[in-house]
Amino acid sequence: MAKYSFYNTTRWRKLRQFVIDRAGGICEVCHVEKGTIADHIEEVTDDNVNDPNIVWNPENLQAVCQDCHNRKHHGNGGAVVDGLMFDSEGNLIVIDDSDLITLANQSVSTPPLQTLKR
Repeated sequence: MAKYSFYNTTRWRKLRQFVIDRAGGICEVCHVEKGTIADHIEEVTDDNVNDPNIVWNPENLQAVCQDCHNRKHHGNGGAVVDGLMFDSEGNLIVIDDSDLITLANQSVSTPPLQTLKR
């Protein structure tokens, strides 16, 4: 389950789709994989979750693939603990050994994420 309730709203799903469509469905970080996640450039925190310029501003969102999202939020290879990681909706999922090998072999040369300009 996603940490913040706004992720479960119709408004978020529409904004997410807008961001993905704006990017042509391609990850805006690696420019190779499908961008299936609308990622906040300036991360949402408990301190700014009520700031609409952070949460709802399309300029603070970029389309990213699962791998780039995991690297941003959890370091190279993503967040993997005892065969668990987060999917694109923020749900905890079980992964098998072949997934772990793929994650471990990923390159660390991912371009940096964009910086939000105010």
